[in-house]
Amino acid sequence: MDLGVPNEILGIVVAAARDIHKRSQDISVHRRQCTQMAQRCAELVNSLREQEDALENAKLREAVDELEGVLLKIRKKVFEWADLGRVKSFMRQEQVADDIDTFNGLLDTHINKFQILTSIELNRQQRKMDLYRQNDQEEMKEMLHKIIRSVDDLATAVGMRDDVPKLMQTIQEELKGEQPDTEKYQALRGGLDTLHVKTGILPPLTDRMIPNIWTRGNVH
Repeated sequence: MDLGVPNEILGIVVAAARDIHKRSQDISVHRRQCTQMAQRCAELVNSLREQEDALENAKLREAVDELEGVLLKIRKKVFEWADLGRVKSFMRQEQVADDIDTFNGLLDTHINKFQILTSIELNRQQRKMDLYRQNDQEEMKEMLHKIIRSVDDLATAVGMRDDVPKLMQTIQEELKGEQPDTEKYQALRGGLDTLHVKTGILPPLTDRMIPNIWTRGNVH
């Protein structure tokens, strides 16, 4: 990502785009989507740079000021996500995904308002984001299996009591696709048992998904 040397007007947005790109590499969940969002930020800044001479100064200033507000919001969130760590990131994955969608919507609005990119380029970015979203979902499954096999990760999850039911539900939904006699199934059930025993919280899909296995206060 080459953003060059910023001029006076573009200085803040260039710095923000660089920070977003750098810290997006440290995020544990939805990393591909976040990296693509960072790339979009850089492309927007570079497009403004290229149109700098063509745009009237007032219009350039308006475009930069609005983009600055968007990039600073993204920068703040990306820094927060990068500091979460694996387990907390996984537990907050839905919020991260929602925030990425929101930020992409803000970038789209900015692009359309100031006609910074062509519709062809915008469609290309959107297709990439759809592909990365699918790839990130596969990565999330792999991360879940690492977490339920790690004593330290499960201990961290237990400490996030308010988020435990959602994690339990994710495990239960993953169990639907596994055969009971497989190692993956047993590992998932083991993680679910541990969360139940350590927190006393009953898995949310009980009675609908795994009848006759879970009863309140009784683990088999």
